[in-house]
Amino acid sequence: MFGSEYVLIRSIHVLGAGLLFGSSALVWLLFLSDRTVSVRLLTQFEILFWPVFALVVFTGMGNIVGFGVAPPETDAGIAFTVKLTLLLVIVCSSVIRSVLVRQRADTDRSRVGGSGLRRLYAATGWLLAMVVLLAGVVTYG
Repeated sequence: MFGSEYVLIRSIHVLGAGLLFGSSALVWLLFLSDRTVSVRLLTQFEILFWPVFALVVFTGMGNIVGFGVAPPETDAGIAFTVKLTLLLVIVCSSVIRSVLVRQRADTDRSRVGGSGLRRLYAATGWLLAMVVLLAGVVTYG
């Protein structure tokens, strides 16, 4: 690949990660401020979340191909291992969150509340924040 392709891949990766983190935090803040959130908004979030998450993962793999992986005994290697573990936790918790949103949408309710979904959106946001911080360690050592 040429240098400009790596810049494009990294740009897509960073923009996608920012979109995931920002939108997760926004939904969590909506739960905190209103206590209930529109099921339609949550459904739209879920429809957006999964393709963008997949894009971030695949562009992340492109970054690995371009820049390599640090040896596991280094700080960057440990950070990379923790980052992959957090991504797995994000996937598992997000599957649960998506299923819950789908169940709420199937009941024809217009708004939902409760601490369960609020906590899952908070977890998504906080886990993504940790992944972003670890990305700096992986990138810059």
